[in-house]
Amino acid sequence: AFGNVRLDEWKYRDILKERMTARDWDDKVLRQAVLRTADLARLTLTDPSDRNALEGLVGHFDIDVNGGLDKALDLVPFLLAEGKRTTSVIDFTDMVWFPNALALPVPQYDWVVVDEAQDLYRAQQELLLAAG
Repeated sequence: AFGNVRLDEWKYRDILKERMTARDWDDKVLRQAVLRTADLARLTLTDPSDRNALEGLVGHFDIDVNGGLDKALDLVPFLLAEGKRTTSVIDFTDMVWFPNALALPVPQYDWVVVDEAQDLYRAQQELLLAAG
């Protein structure tokens, strides 16, 4: 669907580095909080414009924001919008998020076998349901 695609596990880190000030980038806790929240928002199909839902992810998954909750949550919508726009480079989470976020066609299978289904995130569940 995208032509040539390159896998890059640092895609979102690189996007974030371009957006953050040098001082904020040096704050490892803030940087990790933004990246973890963005990753979980993709996996749980959480609307990045829903600040309350993002705060819920931070709380539920006990993400350390070191007092920088507002700054972290301000960066997540930008990060996901830019990540969605950049389809020539993907990371592993994009592989399960993009079919949902971009309404991509999913190959159909007669059988889909899943081990440890209770551990699947919503994006994974929706992808499996679309394939079956």
